[in-house]
Amino acid sequence: MRMANIGIDLQMISRPQLTGMGRYISELLPRFRDYKDFNWVELKPKPIKFYRTIWEHTVLPLSLIAKGVNLLFCPANIAPIWIPWGVKTILTVHDVRVKVFPETFSKGTRAYYEFLYSATLHRVDRIITVSEFSKNEIIKYFPETKNKITVIYEAIDTNKFKFLNLPREKQIMMLGAIAKHKNVLNTLKAFSLVVNEIPHKLIIVGSKDSGLPIEEEVNEVLEKIPSDRVIFTGKLSDEEIIELYNKSEFFVFPSLYEGFGFPPLEAMACGCPVIVSYISSLPETVGDAGLFVDPYKPEDIASKMVLIASNQELRNELREKGFERVKNFSWSKAAKEHVDVFKEVLNEV
Repeated sequence: MRMANIGIDLQMISRPQLTGMGRYISELLPRFRDYKDFNWVELKPKPIKFYRTIWEHTVLPLSLIAKGVNLLFCPANIAPIWIPWGVKTILTVHDVRVKVFPETFSKGTRAYYEFLYSATLHRVDRIITVSEFSKNEIIKYFPETKNKITVIYEAIDTNKFKFLNLPREKQIMMLGAIAKHKNVLNTLKAFSLVVNEIPHKLIIVGSKDSGLPIEEEVNEVLEKIPSDRVIFTGKLSDEEIIELYNKSEFFVFPSLYEGFGFPPLEAMACGCPVIVSYISSLPETVGDAGLFVDPYKPEDIASKMVLIASNQELRNELREKGFERVKNFSWSKAAKEHVDVFKEVLNEV
């Protein structure tokens, strides 16, 4: 029996800078290649912005025929509008934020996702998602998918994100753009409540300039905080982010919506205790290794900031729990679970 040809849609790693979805497939791809019982067919467009969309729905399906692909794996929320007859399809849907926080997308992007979801989710053979939370969200908005969703947790590269034993500075780290779901606004409101109680600076990895209506509210809160106590870094390299994780006393991530949530795991791997939301996927990701807050209540975020800032013993305890928690997530394990799903779908009649 000849080996099956599995096509992998690599459009997310054709981009100049990797997003979370790009990191997901870039971590899985080399591990897939270790499985020699399949022919891995890597399908990648030219790195031109609008060409990628055209490629997804025209060149990619034709390539499946030309290369004799038996199963197509689409790792980045979208699948081609049409798939040649006989080619099975597995789609990873990381989250459905476009349904929950539509205002964080342009009108064109919203319309594109709405159209693609309605055209493809009922037709794909299997959906992979990255948390039980995301599974329930997908079923909530697309109940027809209920019986074909498999949860496979993501991971982080612990060879890169690791404890460097650097001196900790009196700083709090946050990672996130000024978009509603990242909750920078309530984090700043919380910090404004405690800025005179703790000596820390708040380091926000991201840009203060978003062009979104929420930016005006952010600026109003910033006026209440001494200008030298909040720093927006702009975009940083992974190396710079890792250094910040290792130098900060703790990490705050009160996000309103995460399909999985890489940053808290990255912080924990670097020995940085975390404060996270008690909603979305974050309880699944963090387990008992962090402090949880109501992300809609700045007072709650503020009280946890003071608690962790003033308690070295608590920080040490959370650091050790974080190191243990990170061990539960492995890209090698995730790759094997994906391959198992590929085999199941190929064997389905």
